[in-house]
Amino acid sequence: MSVMNGFRLNLTERLLGVNSHLNVYSFDEII
Repeated sequence: MSVMNGFRLNLTERLLGVNSHLNVYSFDEII
């Protein structure tokens, strides 16, 4: 149970990191 919880946390963290990187990219392109 705890293992799955940690895995999910890690996954969401990774996705959020990728999302922030993409947002920065788009911001750079707009400016």
